[in-house]
Amino acid sequence: MSRGILLVALLTPFTPRGDIDTEALQAHVVDLRTAGVDGFFLCGTTGEGPLLDDDEVLLITRTVLGAGGAGSVVITQVGRASTKATLRLLDKALDAGAHGATAVTPYYYELDGPSLEAHYRELLNASSGRPLYAYVIPRRTGNDIDPDLARRLAHAGLAGIKDSTRSVERHCGYLRIASELNTPFEVYMGTDGLALEALQRGSTGIVSAIANINPELFLNLRNAALNGHSQDATSCQDEINQLRTWLQQGDTIANLKLGVRRRLEKGRVQYPSSLRLPLGVAEP
Repeated sequence: MSRGILLVALLTPFTPRGDIDTEALQAHVVDLRTAGVDGFFLCGTTGEGPLLDDDEVLLITRTVLGAGGAGSVVITQVGRASTKATLRLLDKALDAGAHGATAVTPYYYELDGPSLEAHYRELLNASSGRPLYAYVIPRRTGNDIDPDLARRLAHAGLAGIKDSTRSVERHCGYLRIASELNTPFEVYMGTDGLALEALQRGSTGIVSAIANINPELFLNLRNAALNGHSQDATSCQDEINQLRTWLQQGDTIANLKLGVRRRLEKGRVQYPSSLRLPLGVAEP
């Protein structure tokens, strides 16, 4: 992939009965693609992925593939607490047509490096050469992938990493791995507040939650950063940081859904703002 890819960490809309609202999901995807985003990161933290059943993950994957159109990149998050459950969902997601899969580090149990390495090597063997990414968000999972482990996994065939550690130092460690390899190793920044710095340091792209409600802002940031317009890029990042502060006043996912609801109201699309239990319900 080229530098500056913008993937949206896509929200998951639910009907009042708690099912996936495929019509709202399709409308949101079409709107984001029309705005110019490159693709979608499905069923991650922002998408309430740990609260979704396997069949729901597959429904979301197929729906986004259908709505995104030609050229849209779709990466499905398949990580579960156990290797067996992750392998099962990985196989199904790739069969459903996902262009790649990402697996968050196993959670709940504290794992050492050899255990994490064995887990990802099992996934790599099962992916049969199709892109598999690691998703690192230790504050949520309790487990981490340091650069040394990431380097070993990259040599074993890991396609890249989504970095949500909120650490510039760590991100640079992953970028050094990419510079050392003769094969592509994609490094995505998963923290909106560090989007500009990541692009300036050579990241493959951004996986953004805030792009759900304002993709244009991130596209402007990308274009300014890659074209050397530093003042414009800084202004975009400042605006992103202001949005981030507002979203964090209360539940971030609920605020994002309300933002999408307002955005799509112009096209007379009813986007639900409810969250899956136990996160709660945010319908007005």
